[in-house]
Amino acid sequence: MKKEFPGYFANRNATNEELWDNCIFVLDANVLLNLYRYSDATSTELLQVLSSLAGRLWVPHQVTLEYLSNRLTVIGDQLKVYDDASKAIGALKQSLESQNQAPFVSEGLLAETVALFAKLDAELMGNKQRHDLRITDDEIKNKLEVLLEGKVGVGYSKEQLELIIENGKSRYDEKIPPGYQDIKKGGDSPLFSERCKPYGDYIVWLQILDKAKELSKSVLFITGDTKDDWWEKFRGKTIGPRPQLTQEFQDTVGDLFYMYTPDRFLESANKYLKREVSQKAVDEIREVRVEEPSENFESQDARPSWYKYYQRARVKPDSSKSERTSDGRWSKRQEFTPSMMESMELPWNSEVQEHYDILLLQFEHLSATLSELERKLVREREARHGMQVRIRELISEGEMGSEESKYVQLSLQTSAELIMTLKSQASEVRSELLMVNKMLGKTDTLR
Repeated sequence: MKKEFPGYFANRNATNEELWDNCIFVLDANVLLNLYRYSDATSTELLQVLSSLAGRLWVPHQVTLEYLSNRLTVIGDQLKVYDDASKAIGALKQSLESQNQAPFVSEGLLAETVALFAKLDAELMGNKQRHDLRITDDEIKNKLEVLLEGKVGVGYSKEQLELIIENGKSRYDEKIPPGYQDIKKGGDSPLFSERCKPYGDYIVWLQILDKAKELSKSVLFITGDTKDDWWEKFRGKTIGPRPQLTQEFQDTVGDLFYMYTPDRFLESANKYLKREVSQKAVDEIREVRVEEPSENFESQDARPSWYKYYQRARVKPDSSKSERTSDGRWSKRQEFTPSMMESMELPWNSEVQEHYDILLLQFEHLSATLSELERKLVREREARHGMQVRIRELISEGEMGSEESKYVQLSLQTSAELIMTLKSQASEVRSELLMVNKMLGKTDTLR
């Protein structure tokens, strides 16, 4: 049975010493980009483990392209995290210094806490300046240049990529992994680079297959991508690689394939590579694992086909309820009603057009709101993580007493509560957005 269906027995590869002893280790772009999100100590530790793999490390051409294309964006995001952490410290400091409202603290403890906050803020800004230097003098990029010398694959020609796009569409229609969840990337842009974007993961997969077949080697793929078009999941638990991936690898290469997230890879490196990896590094990598953004339609890349009707001339709604803005759109956001649902069963007419108008306005508003909430959520999570890492360091160095720790923990608790609020708000907006999307899709069928 295993011979006929190897994809459903892939987890045995996870503890297969022969796989670890003979495979090639392949890195995904998110593994390289996340080096900028880790503390210096954790980045160094991960790079040391990767360096120990010597000639068995390999990176697809597509992965290197994505890393170099997105490096500055990630660096910029981290600069924003430092700013947000500094603002959070300033806000807590201001609330404690207020003598007219709670929370109240003694003058002595307040002076100690303010001094500690000043020390934290100074170090954050120092680290920000050091991080800012990476824009032009990037030591991580320099280390990767040395580490990956001679270990980067060859890219495909434009003709080959055109064929891959064509084949990729057929695969995505059948939900064949990987990459089909990226179908909305790139949008309707005529630019060739944009047309390739939805197929980045598929290109990576093809390049992995090509290299493994060339060397007749098994592959351990290290990726921070946790989407369902890479991983088999059941009731919220990740089981292993999608069976279709293992099956395709077996059929094409005739060897073993398995995947690890970076934290799981480091944990396993202790056993199979005889490397001493700190639990602190593993925990940090697990915490920093970046979540995939939720589906939204704020950008042109993600807009459904019917969104083009937004640009059409439309019947003006009741002037007592709406008014036109300078760009010709209607500023009034009206809630949809059951009567709108009933009107959708009628042939297309001016009334349905009006309701369609209102729904589109509401959809645009909800999309922008959801996108902003998700950006705030990511920033707050990263800022909170940065504070946690630094606080642990200060405690281990004996530079933070128990009383000071209490008030710092208050800041962390406030941040945690904000994260929960943002998640709740995003969930509510997402539900409403999906409802409006469904109604718009139903209305569009009347055209």
